[in-house]
Amino acid sequence: MSGNFKYSVHLPISYAKSESRSYPVVYLIDSNSFYLGDYFTDAQDAIRQLEKFHDIPESIIVDVKIDKLYQNVTSDRNKLTQWLTTDLTQQISNGYRTHNQQTVIGFSYTAGGLMNSLALQENPFTALISLSPVFETVDDIPSSLSNPRLNTEHYIVFGNEEHRLMEFYQPLWESADSKASLSIISHPRANHQSVLIPGLRDALLATFQSYHMPSYAEFSNRDYTPQELTELFKKRKAQYGVESSSAEFSELATTAAKIYTKAGKFDLAEQHWRNSDSEHKSYFIEQIISEFERSKQSILADKARNLRQNLDL
Repeated sequence: MSGNFKYSVHLPISYAKSESRSYPVVYLIDSNSFYLGDYFTDAQDAIRQLEKFHDIPESIIVDVKIDKLYQNVTSDRNKLTQWLTTDLTQQISNGYRTHNQQTVIGFSYTAGGLMNSLALQENPFTALISLSPVFETVDDIPSSLSNPRLNTEHYIVFGNEEHRLMEFYQPLWESADSKASLSIISHPRANHQSVLIPGLRDALLATFQSYHMPSYAEFSNRDYTPQELTELFKKRKAQYGVESSSAEFSELATTAAKIYTKAGKFDLAEQHWRNSDSEHKSYFIEQIISEFERSKQSILADKARNLRQNLDL
């Protein structure tokens, strides 16, 4: 607790089970006055759901509650930034087993305030997620950077709204002498309020892209061997301390096997089928054979039958 700023810490379920594992930290900065739902509850639920399905690593969530919210994220935003960067992050680091990935999140005016203070200076955060940012005035945005060394990955999320003042903000990042990145995520069917949850999910997936395994599109565009998938799990363990279950590896192998069978890459598919523990392998291959036959691809259908036979299914 510090004057107008208070915080609470929410630990992941596995925290008490492992004394050596460190965890990324996600800071939810108060935006409740600007959101029609319960900002902290809704955002926490979205984060924990992504964790449940292994899309992002389990994280320590820090709720930051702010008195006089509008004032402290607009005219007095530098006080908030100083407290976040010099006091709060140090307290969390000293008190908990933290990973070097630290993400800070704000919505509406809070997002705008963080963009024009925290984001434009060196800070301890690895990522900033600005959900549907609102700026008090155009004068909030400086004309140039006082320090060109920016160090934060910045994700800005918009719904079906004007990307207000981005023509002034983006050039600041383009002038930065660093590897910091700025990405805009659009949800044109969502409005200023409803974009919060889908935008948060997309931005977190981008923030932790090194954590989640290949998607359907990635498998479709690249030939992954079982050995490469094993290496990805090893890298994830090294970076996040996460032990992957045999069920998770089997599920990924099954996904790869189905995609490569449909693509007619039968040798590669067979390797993945042999790493799959799914009891439905025969069913999946039969469905693919039916699809080949319906589309009059008899040669591929015969090869899929041979694959099934090779697997003793």
